[in-house]
Amino acid sequence: MTKGEDYGAVRARMIQAGWKPYHAPDADRCSAYDARCVNRPEMVACAGTGVGACKFLWKKGAHTRALCTAGETRAVFFAVCEP
Repeated sequence: MTKGEDYGAVRARMIQAGWKPYHAPDADRCSAYDARCVNRPEMVACAGTGVGACKFLWKKGAHTRALCTAGETRAVFFAVCEP
């Protein structure tokens, strides 16, 4: 994963590596008009202001990983962040 890489590409590699999108029970709802999170059940939250940060959760066995993105119109990988 490279900072600035499109989250769609990162997401595809996570799935290929055996990670599963994880839908947290307390996750925010994605707006039908928000391209950053539509059809991405792993979205925990997306901000509508500032850098447009989103957090996405992944599970592989007992491990959980959170990926954070930035971008108001499309999700761009920023960092591995705290789950």
